[in-house]
Amino acid sequence: MTYTEDNLIMISALQHFAFCERECALIPISEHGRFLARVQGPVSGNVLLRRQQYRWADDEGQSARMAGSILVGKVANCRSVLGRMLRRSRALGLFSRPVDQRD
Repeated sequence: MTYTEDNLIMISALQHFAFCERECALIPISEHGRFLARVQGPVSGNVLLRRQQYRWADDEGQSARMAGSILVGKVANCRSVLGRMLRRSRALGLFSRPVDQRD
């Protein structure tokens, strides 16, 4: 796909600054839609936290506990998503009786 000047948005340096202040990345592309760069404002990070995360990654027991916590969170999230889907489908009349009582 080729982009024309009608598809492009020109922004001023002040607008560019405002985007970066609001932590919105700007991604310039070529007229053919090819990625050219990514411009983003300053990113804050906690070096001490990152170092601790690397230490945990090296410790098998801590890594297993972390993986277990992530797994529990993902299962809980899936359960709530499925429950929401079931409630919505019942509200729309897609299920007239509970699924476990079907033939």
